[in-house]
Amino acid sequence: IADFEDGDVIELSDLPLTQSMVSVSQAGGVTTIEIDSDGDGIADASFQLTGNFEAGSLLVGGDGNIHYVPPVSITGTAAEDSIVGTALNDTLSGVAGDDTVIGLGGTDIIDGGAGDDVISGGAGADDLTGGTGHDTFTGTLADFDGDVIGDFQEGDVIEVSNVALTQAAVTVNGTGGVTTISIDSDGDGITDASFQLTGNYETGSIVVGGDGNIHYVPPVSITGTAGEDSIVGTALNDTLSGVAGDDILIGLGGTDIIDGGAGDDILSGGSGADDLTGGSGNDTFTGTLAQFDGDAIADFQEGDVIEVTDVALTPAALTVSEAGGITTVAIDSNGDGVANASFQLTGSYEAGSITVGGDGNIHYVPPVSITGTAGEDSIVGTALNDTLSGVAGDDTLIGLDGADIIDGGAGADLISGGAGSDDLTGGLGSDTFTGTLAQFDGDAIADFQEGDVIEVTDVALTPAALTVSEAGGITTVAIDSNGDGVADASFQLIGAFETGSIVVGADGGIHYVPAVSITGTDGDDLITGTALDDTLSGRGGNDTIIGLASADIIDGGSGDDLISGGLGADTLTGGDGSDTFAGTLAELDGSIFEDFDSSDEIRVSGATFGSSAVTVLPPVAGKTTITVDSNGDGIADATFVIDGEHYGLGVTVDGTDTILRISGPTVFDDDLTGTTGDDAINLLAGNDVYLGLSGNDAVVANDGNDYVDGGAGDDTLYGNQGNDTLIGDTGDDHLWGGQGDDLIFGGIGDDSMEGGVGNDTLRGGDGRDTVRGASGNDKIHGGGANDILLAGAGDDMVLGGAGDDILSGGSGNDTLLGRYDNDTLRGGEGDDFGHGGTGDDLLDGGLGDDTLYSGYGHDVLSGGDGHDFLIGGGGASTGSGKGSGSGKGSGSGKGSGSGKGSGSGKGSGSGKGHGSSNGVGHGSGHNTGKGHGSHQGSGSGKGSGSAVFDDYLDGGAGDDSLWGGLGDDILIGGDGDDGLFGGYDNDTLSGGLGNDTLLGKYDDDVLVGNDGSDELFGGQGNDALAGGAGDDILLGNKGNDTLDGGAGSNFLHGGSGDDVLIYADYGDGGAVQLYGGKGNDILQLDLTVGQLADAAVQKDLSDLDEWLHGGAKGTFEFSAFDLTVRDIEGYQLI
Repeated sequence: IADFEDGDVIELSDLPLTQSMVSVSQAGGVTTIEIDSDGDGIADASFQLTGNFEAGSLLVGGDGNIHYVPPVSITGTAAEDSIVGTALNDTLSGVAGDDTVIGLGGTDIIDGGAGDDVISGGAGADDLTGGTGHDTFTGTLADFDGDVIGDFQEGDVIEVSNVALTQAAVTVNGTGGVTTISIDSDGDGITDASFQLTGNYETGSIVVGGDGNIHYVPPVSITGTAGEDSIVGTALNDTLSGVAGDDILIGLGGTDIIDGGAGDDILSGGSGADDLTGGSGNDTFTGTLAQFDGDAIADFQEGDVIEVTDVALTPAALTVSEAGGITTVAIDSNGDGVANASFQLTGSYEAGSITVGGDGNIHYVPPVSITGTAGEDSIVGTALNDTLSGVAGDDTLIGLDGADIIDGGAGADLISGGAGSDDLTGGLGSDTFTGTLAQFDGDAIADFQEGDVIEVTDVALTPAALTVSEAGGITTVAIDSNGDGVADASFQLIGAFETGSIVVGADGGIHYVPAVSITGTDGDDLITGTALDDTLSGRGGNDTIIGLASADIIDGGSGDDLISGGLGADTLTGGDGSDTFAGTLAELDGSIFEDFDSSDEIRVSGATFGSSAVTVLPPVAGKTTITVDSNGDGIADATFVIDGEHYGLGVTVDGTDTILRISGPTVFDDDLTGTTGDDAINLLAGNDVYLGLSGNDAVVANDGNDYVDGGAGDDTLYGNQGNDTLIGDTGDDHLWGGQGDDLIFGGIGDDSMEGGVGNDTLRGGDGRDTVRGASGNDKIHGGGANDILLAGAGDDMVLGGAGDDILSGGSGNDTLLGRYDNDTLRGGEGDDFGHGGTGDDLLDGGLGDDTLYSGYGHDVLSGGDGHDFLIGGGGASTGSGKGSGSGKGSGSGKGSGSGKGSGSGKGSGSGKGHGSSNGVGHGSGHNTGKGHGSHQGSGSGKGSGSAVFDDYLDGGAGDDSLWGGLGDDILIGGDGDDGLFGGYDNDTLSGGLGNDTLLGKYDDDVLVGNDGSDELFGGQGNDALAGGAGDDILLGNKGNDTLDGGAGSNFLHGGSGDDVLIYADYGDGGAVQLYGGKGNDILQLDLTVGQLADAAVQKDLSDLDEWLHGGAKGTFEFSAFDLTVRDIEGYQLI
């Protein structure tokens, strides 16, 4: 039957049916009806109805036919309705009013709606909702089994009609948002029925009341007043707040939240894991041991009390631990090692601050923070982590237990941290830190200093008991009091203390003995250091300096000093003089000798060995490492470093000592210093530097480009091969350049110099010098006395300087300039140029076509053989010539010249002439230009006068010779190898292209070489010299000069005065030598050009600082550039 529905009838015509004959079953959307007419259990017929019909909905009616009776859905009114369902799955709703709704059988859905309703689901698993109002759910135990009550709430009642319920019969279990109520009515442990309440109900809130019915009793949330309240909760999870006043709050059972608020409150959470907050005021938390178990107290503070009412607590019963900002208090009341209860205090409480007081209760005792006065205070802390400050005065501060912070402040304080890891600061004054070994263990002392004492009271300390180590700016002191090799205690001193400075004194206390810094006098001093890292300086005199132990810095200063660094890696400087460095091999090991030279010696005491025991390693970065294996076992007994590049040490035995000295020159680039005696040195090959001291030295430079300074004494210096620099310094010296283009300076004294083969530059200096150029195109300068200057072969330039000099050109086309005083100039062979300068000079051209210029004074000019040109100049001159030469000048200074600027001037009655003499027309060729610094005009030939002019001379192309004379002149050489001579006043000379020679002469001149290998001579005055491109020679001479070599391989010599020598790296690989000369000279390093800012140069600068501040006059070389510096007193960076 496809659509059997309400109103249809199934009528069996041959059999009147009863309900017991009919069986109904559903499967797969089909309902099967079976009929057993005779009750034998076997169906006599069966048929199907399409669809799933609810159980009980197919009934046999009174007419004996089968009918379909559907479940009902009844909605009441707003009044008090009485609604009865069927035995089917009914849906019943009371809407409003105090309704009675009965479901009978089936799985009913019943909603009472508003009002105080009576609801009975009847048999079946019903969904029941009381709605608003105080509802009663009623039924038998079987009726309730499987039901779900959706909104059971305070005021509702579950009434089981066929049993008398007790609390013990009811079990409540909430999980997943559903609370299950199980009923064991007969106490046999078997659930007779169970039903669910929608929602999680608090433990203990579902109860059997005195009426035998089930009720919901919710937890309470009670807020008191500002007065003294007494608030009692329930057995549930209550929230109680006292607000203010001295309140009593009792939670009873459940997991309560109780806050006392302000006032001195009494809080008892009762059973359950309660959250308790005392609030402000002195609060008492009270309860039994079991009641405190699992509780959390949020703000336990000083003045609060935890009172356990059922046991007598002792301090031993408490165990307090902290983790993650939570402090746990565990109580073992019977001493069996097992906690009977534990609770938590919110916050990290200091160790020892949670204690059992004399009243048997638990208290919080906070650490103290006490600040003293400016007087003598006595301050005692607690067993906690106290902060004590003495401020000022001689205070006594005792921390007792705990991790204390103690600061004595100013004054001589007595400080005892007591037990615990304390931070101790003595402050100003001589402080005493006292305590037992155990009390010092783990402490840190922040400012332990000289005058302070660490006093360990329970052991007698010896120096051997102490082990001191340092790492990361912290010094650790470990004490092994019984000598078993195990530290009994250790503490820290803040700061890196020198090795050996923390010692046990004669009083048994621990002291800090700092390293000393001692500076001697200019006399013969005896200076003794300590066992620490001392700094000792002898200054002048023959000093004895003893460093004892540790890494000392010792500088003997000038004089013949005896220096012993003692044990440790010492830095030793002998200073000027012949110094002796003494010590055992162990004492010398690790030392650095900063200025060890050939006049010094290292005396090894207590050991004798030969040269085979000494190994000199190849120098690295200007340092030479020496190892000594005294017993030949292959293990070095000592290793030390000598500043400079050395390749051998001489070894001699003196009794029980062995003496080490520099063995002399090598075939490498040596840097040697002579002695104060008469040295005889053969420098062998290499680019060597030799600095002589006093004594009459004989030095042969041999191969290489050598630098030799004889120092004081009558020295003999031979350059031999290479482009050498020879300096006689003081004394009557003999200097011979040999082969190569040499620079030779006589210095002070009557010197004899010869350039030898090559294009040499020779300068006489002070004294009556004899200077020979020999072969080559030489530059010869006389200096400050009556010199003999012999040019020899080649096209030479000879400058006389001060004094009555004799200048001889020899063979070749020479230029001879007498310059000052009464000079004799002889040109010799070749086409020579001669200029007398000031004074009454004698000029003889000799062979060749010569040009002679008298200069100023009563001069005699003789052209000699050849086509000569003679110029009278500014004084009474007498000229004679042989051969075809003509142009003798006579009278009061008239003369004429080739290429001479012309002028006009008429003599007047007063004898004054006015005219102009500016310039020589520039162009190619060999020009001779004269600017008349003293120009004579004539009227009738009797009148005379003078006029001073500022001249402008431009040589143009070709090899030119230009003289400025008087006035502020500008001389421009142009192309070619030119000679420019400024004369008097402030001149500007520019060489232009070519290999030029520029002489400023008097006053403050500016000399610019430009391109080419130029020679610039400042003369007197504060001159500025700039070499430009090319390999230049710049000589400042007298005055405060500024010298800048520019690009190329340059030689700069400041001469006398306070000079500035400039160096920049142009990246051309040029080798530059800078020599300051006399005066306080400055090396100026230009960081704007090239790579001078490299790390290697910065290291060089740091070394240069040490060299300059040490007052040395030696040689300094930059590791990253081919730059050599000598005799400089300071430097600047631009």
